[in-house]
Amino acid sequence: MMNKPSCLIDPDVVAKRYQRARSLDAGIFSSRVARNTTIAPHWIAGTACFWYERQTATAKEFRWVNAETSSNTLAFDHEALAAALAKSSGETVDAAALVLEELKIESSPRRLQFSALGQHWQYSPGNHRCIKRTKPGLPPGAKISPDGLQAVFIRDHNLWLNDMGNGSERPLTEDGEADFAYGANPTPRIAFTPANYEVQVLWSPDSQTLLTVRLDTSGVQTMPYVHHVPTDGGIRPFVCHHKMPLHNDEIQPGYRLFSLHIPSGRITPADYSPLSLTRLLNGFFNPEKLAWWSEDASQAYFIDLTQGSRAARLVSWDTETGRTQVLFEETVDTYFRLSLPVIDPPRFWPLPASNELIWYSERSGWAHLYLYDLETGELKQPITQGEWLVRELLHYDEERRELWIQTGGRKALPDGQHVEERDPYYQDIARVNIDTGKLTTVAAADLEYVVLGPQSVIPGSGPDVQGVSPCGSYIVTTRSRADQVPESLLLDRQGREQMTLEVADVSGLPAGWQWPEPVKLIGEDGETDLYGLVFRPSDFSPDQSYPVIDFIDSLPEMPWVAKGSFTNNGFGGITYLMAASYAELGFIVVVIDGRGTALREKKFHDYSYGWSANSSYLPDHIAGIRQLAERYSYMDIERVGLAGISSSVGPVYGLLNHADFFKVAVAHAIPDARLARAQWTNQFDGKLPAGEDSRQAEYQVENFKGKLLLSHGMLDGVFPVAGMLRLVEALQKANKDFDMLLLPNLGHTWSGYVLRRSWDFLVRHLQGVEPPKEFTLDSPIDGTGLTVDG
Repeated sequence: MMNKPSCLIDPDVVAKRYQRARSLDAGIFSSRVARNTTIAPHWIAGTACFWYERQTATAKEFRWVNAETSSNTLAFDHEALAAALAKSSGETVDAAALVLEELKIESSPRRLQFSALGQHWQYSPGNHRCIKRTKPGLPPGAKISPDGLQAVFIRDHNLWLNDMGNGSERPLTEDGEADFAYGANPTPRIAFTPANYEVQVLWSPDSQTLLTVRLDTSGVQTMPYVHHVPTDGGIRPFVCHHKMPLHNDEIQPGYRLFSLHIPSGRITPADYSPLSLTRLLNGFFNPEKLAWWSEDASQAYFIDLTQGSRAARLVSWDTETGRTQVLFEETVDTYFRLSLPVIDPPRFWPLPASNELIWYSERSGWAHLYLYDLETGELKQPITQGEWLVRELLHYDEERRELWIQTGGRKALPDGQHVEERDPYYQDIARVNIDTGKLTTVAAADLEYVVLGPQSVIPGSGPDVQGVSPCGSYIVTTRSRADQVPESLLLDRQGREQMTLEVADVSGLPAGWQWPEPVKLIGEDGETDLYGLVFRPSDFSPDQSYPVIDFIDSLPEMPWVAKGSFTNNGFGGITYLMAASYAELGFIVVVIDGRGTALREKKFHDYSYGWSANSSYLPDHIAGIRQLAERYSYMDIERVGLAGISSSVGPVYGLLNHADFFKVAVAHAIPDARLARAQWTNQFDGKLPAGEDSRQAEYQVENFKGKLLLSHGMLDGVFPVAGMLRLVEALQKANKDFDMLLLPNLGHTWSGYVLRRSWDFLVRHLQGVEPPKEFTLDSPIDGTGLTVDG
């Protein structure tokens, strides 16, 4: 039985759908939908103990786990701490809302250090005393030396040194200027990655010498950003210009490397040509860590990724003389990846104690590890091999010469089991001996195992979060799947479960919640395995007919399909809950990672090389949706829409090249490789054709059919709005009808308003239903993202 005509759907039903969708969107970056979905362990050095934060129905608590005794107790009474803080500060403190920043817990005696209410505090649970502590007044982003006695920071484009004993300051460099800035990061302001603002320096282990960069932007062209609605309340718009090289600009920015010897004040440049800005928008020392010191601090090493990442060179550096030597070089035809989602931190691992390097490479067509001798630059041996991927490097056990890793695509499971149909995106946990290559599986199943660490991009991680215990005997992992409740476990080094730490509380899900269904599909070529998710609304009935939304992201640097539920994926629950919110509106939502995206073999990823807009290949999506419609008769493929909420040009090309299949599309923050930062375009597109490029959307508008909503933030610092406006100009010249939203003060993100308008557009044009009047949506993502300041 088909459902009644859309025009007759009860407005109350539509309103309830919107309310359910809003409740799911509110769960992004919050615990409103699900609590304790991923555990972040903070291990205590020299012990087998760690603490983690647990969310409760009304507030939070902090748990103390002893791995040796498998005990899990309160680390301290959070409400008692709030009461002690209120008494000491004289302010009203709400325990439920109290955020403890920079929290550190000492074990013996139990003592806490944290920041709150604009001050730094020490709290002793034994006597419930909270004492205000003096914290050095360092500028944001300062880097403290290993001995804790000095800190370096940036002032007026120069490096300055702060003596943390007496607070005195002195300059380390004096010739820095705007276009030749020491310790600078090329990234505009990114609200959700504050680490990018740390000064770009690396202290030597003995705290005597600094490595730093000098960013040369002289002659680099600028990108204008118009502040049409000044946030200071002014009326007159103003323009700000930011250095932003494009792919075909003759002059590109670069880094020069320097060493600074603190006692003598000696500044020594590295005898090496300027380094290209690569790895998208990340800094050289932080968060990338593209350089490191030898154990005795007699020399340093760094990695040079050439323009477009066509080659990676390992270079030794005598920091006293400035002499450098290329130890080895690896070249590729497309681009070299130091991690598979190239926005992630690099996956190589220096071993200063043995003067070796664990190198990460796809030279075999699969991401694997190789052991190099840093004295000779010679390859000692491969560490891992096979048609599977090394995904994460978790912990190195120096005594055992053993590396904890996470892998993807291995078909071997514990106890000699072997599976053929395992989703290759699921991560497992293993240990590998770097000398023999012997690999021991710790945990593996047709599930996603998440282990947080300093390199993780999942919310809750950080520099002091580590999944593996310092002694290498225990590991904390959260296992889940898109269709299962997450469980966080403590395992020993053999993978034996010591205890269940948390089972996520999903009581915030709407009544009738339909878990998404993981699906395996075949690509447009009839050969390539594809993997995706199908989301259904909570009021789903197989007897009704539903329009379909293809929820897509068309960027090559990352996958889009969530493998773990809620926060257990690289987007921290954004794609998972956002796809679910679209489904609640009365759609079947399909999410597919087509060819040209990350976390598969190199051939799969390279499918989009040279034309990044082709990533997550749209014909693969069409083939997959057609297969699903054959399985599920309630999917109406005469009513298929595309939704791209960020950095997705796929919806546009859907209505340009596949309008016989896709009828409606919403696209936000549309990328145009010609107007993206050079390091992004050069990496994923290579050398774009000069002048007119017939592949660009603006030259294909004669093919346009369907209903299209375009939206863009006018202060987007990643993909400037000019890229979308070129398409708009072409559409209006071709007399094509479309809808458009321009947000004057929005950066590279979306807002509740943008999301609500995308909901309305799809509901109106795919369902024939009028959206609820005066419905508002305050998304947790509001106010985050990359923008360009005035």
